[in-house]
Amino acid sequence: MKHIIKPALSLFLIASITTGLLAMVYNLTLEPREAQQRRTRERMINELIPMGDSFAELDLNTAGSITGIYEVTGASGLIGYAVELSVPGYSGDIEIMAGFLTRENRFAGIRILSHSETPGLGAFAARESFYGIFTGKEILPFEVTKNVSAGHEIQAISGATITTRAVISAVNEAVEWYISRNVRHGSGGLNR
Repeated sequence: MKHIIKPALSLFLIASITTGLLAMVYNLTLEPREAQQRRTRERMINELIPMGDSFAELDLNTAGSITGIYEVTGASGLIGYAVELSVPGYSGDIEIMAGFLTRENRFAGIRILSHSETPGLGAFAARESFYGIFTGKEILPFEVTKNVSAGHEIQAISGATITTRAVISAVNEAVEWYISRNVRHGSGGLNR
């Protein structure tokens, strides 16, 4: 029995020390990681809606894939919204930001904030050749197609249909939020 207790206590001590060190490193790096995430978010909002002077996070009960909603304003008032989403892709979560221009009733575009998709396949979603398709489109739901895309059909990235469907699903969720917000706020439709 003694030959089992000594190794068990040694393993327990090693595991306890390791756990404590990991917790310490996590706490030490938490603030810098959050600051980096804020800078990335600010950069993406400014990239999507460059005419905005400032933005504020809306304090809404977000549901589904939506992780944050930001109202972008300029000198003339409300310019648009940036909706941050996180959806499961092929290799892990894909964090996306979708931008809406309220006066034009158009997409400002989308950006991939982070992903762990397969290089050479799903990672193509983070390239302008893919995310640029959304810029300037009317705010309506999108559909994935395997053929050449037209209108609100988005051609699946070859070999990365799961990634494409995940991105489109997130964008469509943002579209649903945008449409419901404008209807709730008495515009009677999408135009403000």
